[in-house]
Amino acid sequence: MKANWQATIEQLYAAFKTVPKPRHVEGCPCCTSEGEFRHLLAKPLRDVSPDELGRYASKALTTVGTEDDFHYFIPRILEVSATECGWWPEPAIVLGKMQMADWQSWPSEQVSAVRAFLWVNFLRVLEQEDCGSDLDDWICAVGRGGEDLSPYLAQLERQPVKLVLLYEDNSESLLKGRLSNPFWEGAASAEEAVVKWFRSSDVVEVINKTCGMES
Repeated sequence: MKANWQATIEQLYAAFKTVPKPRHVEGCPCCTSEGEFRHLLAKPLRDVSPDELGRYASKALTTVGTEDDFHYFIPRILEVSATECGWWPEPAIVLGKMQMADWQSWPSEQVSAVRAFLWVNFLRVLEQEDCGSDLDDWICAVGRGGEDLSPYLAQLERQPVKLVLLYEDNSESLLKGRLSNPFWEGAASAEEAVVKWFRSSDVVEVINKTCGMES
């Protein structure tokens, strides 16, 4: 998986290499200082550190920047989201901003590269021994990004132990017909689809069998 992951990252950067580098990044004068984000453009994109990128990524498209500069930074934002533990903004925020930018209307090679990234990253998360919270974060992120969650959920059904980890993170909220991650707000149809999946007879059977084996 390591080699596949690196190839996926390279594909992501390659797909976006023709996006012009912004001349400047402007922020709301009430929330940012003049030239605050100048350092992001002073080095190659892949050299921008997670700490340097975080504030921009959390404010992009709301109080900082435009869709054009967000488009430029997306490969690095996605890479950092997947590899930097505890980085802010959360993956669901990043994908929510991408949905705001209508990323599925970007050039086809970029859309394909993002989709490949999301899928391979999901498989990476599943390889972690205790992946519960990360799994929940990325399922929510993919849903917030407007993607079809069916293949992700189907993959989970083939890995019952990981399915149960996701269930345990959401079991209390599921009693109320919701999921626990607060970032599902604004993606009601995707949240409803996951709740319906959890309640399906096949998934209930997997959960019951797996929990029975563990008890």
